[in-house]
Amino acid sequence: LGQRRLFLGISAALIAISLLAPFVKKPNVGVDFAGGTELQVKFASATEAEAIRRAIEDAGVAEPNVQAFGDAADNEFLIRVGRASLFTDEEFRAQVDPKVRGALPGLKAGEEGLEYFEAEGDQVTVRAESGLTSEAVRKAFEDNGYRLQDIRSITDGQHYAVIFRGVADKIEKALTDGLADKSPVVQRVEQVGAAVGDELKWSAIKSMLLAIALILLYVGFRFDFRFAPGGVLALAHDAIITFGFYTVTGAEINTTTIAAILTIIGYSINDTIVIFDRVRENLGKYKGRELEKVINDSLNESLSRTILTALTVFLSLIGLAIFTVGTLRDFSLAMLVGLLSGAYSTMYIASPLILWLEEVMNARKAAASSAPPAVPAKG
Repeated sequence: LGQRRLFLGISAALIAISLLAPFVKKPNVGVDFAGGTELQVKFASATEAEAIRRAIEDAGVAEPNVQAFGDAADNEFLIRVGRASLFTDEEFRAQVDPKVRGALPGLKAGEEGLEYFEAEGDQVTVRAESGLTSEAVRKAFEDNGYRLQDIRSITDGQHYAVIFRGVADKIEKALTDGLADKSPVVQRVEQVGAAVGDELKWSAIKSMLLAIALILLYVGFRFDFRFAPGGVLALAHDAIITFGFYTVTGAEINTTTIAAILTIIGYSINDTIVIFDRVRENLGKYKGRELEKVINDSLNESLSRTILTALTVFLSLIGLAIFTVGTLRDFSLAMLVGLLSGAYSTMYIASPLILWLEEVMNARKAAASSAPPAVPAKG
C-alpha cells in the first residue's frame, strides 16, 4: 500500500487510454450489435481477399469487409457487410416498386399494394383487388431480377407475403459465379437487423450495470459499505481496460465480448471478496493496529492463493489463445487481460480505496470535533 499512489496513477493512465481509444481507432463492432450479415466461407484452393471483395462488389453489394480466418492453409474467410436486407425502404420504393407495379397493374395504390418490411428480413406484402395469383407475383419479381425464397398466401388469395433470398444468398451466388474455380462453400451465416442489433447492445449494457449494482449490494451487505466502493471501482476498472484491449487490438466486439466481461467481473470480485474477508478477520484479531498495516498483512497472507488461482486459469486460457481461432480466441485473449487486470485491481484499486475512504471519514470527524460550537442568535 506504500506504493498505492504510483499504481493508481498507472491505472488512471490505462483507463484514459481505454476511454480515448475509440476516438482514435474505430472499434470493430460485430454484426451482433451493429447489424448486418456475416458469412464464413471456405475455398478449395488459395484465394486472395481482394478477389473475393471484387466479386461481391460486382454483384451490387457495397463495402464488404473480407478477412482471413484461421490458418492460411485452411483458405477460409470471414465476409461482413453492414446490412441484413437487400434494400432500404427508400431503395425499395425507388428500384423495386415501379417495376413490380408495372408487371402487376391490379395492385392496390400506395404502400397498401406493396409494403416492404426491411427489419423483418426482406419481406414484402402484395395486395390486389382481384385476379392475383402466386405464379403472377413470382413472375413479376423474378422477371425483374429479384430471386425469391418463398411466397405465402395470407388471406383470400389476393394478399401474399413475398420473401427475398436476402444478402447472404446474393453474396453466395456472387462467389459461386465469380470464383467458380475456387469452389466456395458457405460454412456459417449470421444475420442481425439494425433494430435487433440496437436492442442487443442496450441489453448488454444493462446486464453489466445490473451485475455491478447487485455486486455492490452484496458486498455492502456481506461486509460493510466502506468496502463496497472499492470492489465496484475495481470491477469498472477491469471492464474498461478490457474494452480498451478490444479497441486497440481490433478484436471484434460482440455478444461473446459481453460474456467475457461478465466472466471477468465474477472472477475479479471473487478474488476481492477473499481479501476483504481476510481484512475483516484481521481487523477483529488485531484491534488497535493501523488500518494500512492490517490491509498490507491481509494482502500478503492471501498473496499465494491469488497467484496460484490466477496462474491455473492463466495456463488454461493460454491453451485456448494458441489453439483456437475466431471469437473463441478473442474471448480467451480478453479473459487473459481481465485476469491480469483483476488480480492487479484487487490489490492496488479495491484495497487502497478502503484505506482512502477511512482516511476521508476520519478527517471529517476530526474537522467536526475541532469546529467551534455554534453561538445562538440573540433574540
